[in-house]
Amino acid sequence: MTTRTASKTSKTSKARSSSRPKKRKNHQSPASKAAPGHGWVELKDSGNYAGRYSDPTTGRKPSKTFQTVAEADAWQIAMRHELHGTYAAVGIKLPTFRRGAPDFKDFWPTWLDNHPTESVATRRTYRDNAKMLEKFFGEMRMDLITEDDVRRWLREAREAHKPDGTRKWADSTLNTRWKVLKQILAAAAKAELRHGNPCDDLKAPIPEDKPFRVLTEQELCLVLVYLPQWLWLAALIAYDTGLRAGEVLGLRWARLELDALGREVVTVAEVMQCNNTLRHYPKGKKVATIPLTARVAEALREFRGTGVNRKSFHETVFVDPNGKPVTYDRLKAEWNRAVKKAGLAGHDNQKPTFHDLRHSFATNLARANVPFYAIQAMMRHAKADHTMRYIHAAGGDVLRSYLDQMHALPSAPASTAPEDLRTLIEPSTAMVAPVQRPREDGTRAESRRPGDRRTAANNNPGRGVRRGAAGARGPARRAAVKVAGRR
Repeated sequence: MTTRTASKTSKTSKARSSSRPKKRKNHQSPASKAAPGHGWVELKDSGNYAGRYSDPTTGRKPSKTFQTVAEADAWQIAMRHELHGTYAAVGIKLPTFRRGAPDFKDFWPTWLDNHPTESVATRRTYRDNAKMLEKFFGEMRMDLITEDDVRRWLREAREAHKPDGTRKWADSTLNTRWKVLKQILAAAAKAELRHGNPCDDLKAPIPEDKPFRVLTEQELCLVLVYLPQWLWLAALIAYDTGLRAGEVLGLRWARLELDALGREVVTVAEVMQCNNTLRHYPKGKKVATIPLTARVAEALREFRGTGVNRKSFHETVFVDPNGKPVTYDRLKAEWNRAVKKAGLAGHDNQKPTFHDLRHSFATNLARANVPFYAIQAMMRHAKADHTMRYIHAAGGDVLRSYLDQMHALPSAPASTAPEDLRTLIEPSTAMVAPVQRPREDGTRAESRRPGDRRTAANNNPGRGVRRGAAGARGPARRAAVKVAGRR
């Protein structure tokens, strides 16, 4: 008896469940799939149908209930056309994402994985700055980050201070993070996860120029003395050619032309990265050829060796005592040890870095009155702003020397007194004609205005009228030509 009752109960529940309408989410007709944006029709428990669509401007999903599927589908399609058409009329394309946009902490790792840069140092910089941005934007959805959020982050970052009262973040650091944030938001807009980039209408923090140390010849010699025998030439090359640390460590003998005396050059191609891997292109992805100074060329010939002891053509120039290429960390450690032994310290106890050798090279070129374009070419700067800092670092004597050269030209006057300047004016120099008063008949002498020529011709019939080749006046000659043409 109990078994029959249970079977009847199960049959009754099955009948009730079969008669109850099932929910159908994301039901889309062909017309709905072709419409802009994203929308669908849901079957509610009451048996009615709700049309829904995604509004990317607010992040909401408005809906409206109808009795039939066709009415709900037609409504959500019409609303999507109206929404996207309004923005398309003013040239704005709304994103058409179908799901909710991810949070900032979930999106930036994907952005970094898809970033085209191959530089290990650049990717490390992007990663570290994105992690710092995650502390503020981590829980925010990518489509809901606004200009006010960016302004608030920038304001709080500028107001953050250390326990000693100094600013926690410099403007240069905030500028780098600003660029990373702008790239992440731009990638989200390109993936149609949000509309626009809030950083486009805001000004980036202006970074201050970092001071650098210019080493003199005496200071360079002190450091070279305390560097190991297998590494001192790297510092000399950087000081005389302006190569970066990674470019010096990635240098191979195949890139050096040392046989032609007086025309020794180095081709900058391979770069040793901070993770001890070799990249086959320099910064800017442009292979460049740079001349070598006489002392660097002679030192390289001696360093290469001769005969049986001559180093291999494809071997790296700088190797440690174990025969392995010198890494970036090893170079930095040896340089700091040599600077400490030499007792070098600049203003505010600023010790010179290996990259300051490159700054010293550019500053010495500016002090030697080397043309600006030549400095930019040897430094391989893409922008002139980067080269201008060395012109300023060289001091006002460089600019004053150019002014002295300009005034030393033969055409420059020796004296600026008015009477002396008047004697230098050549007779053939065009002078400004004085203003002439009008005549009694109202015309001006030597006037080229049509009205003045007409007035002069009326007052003096003998002037201002052209005569033909046969002596006839201009109007009569033109009339004769017309008659002849009609014949």
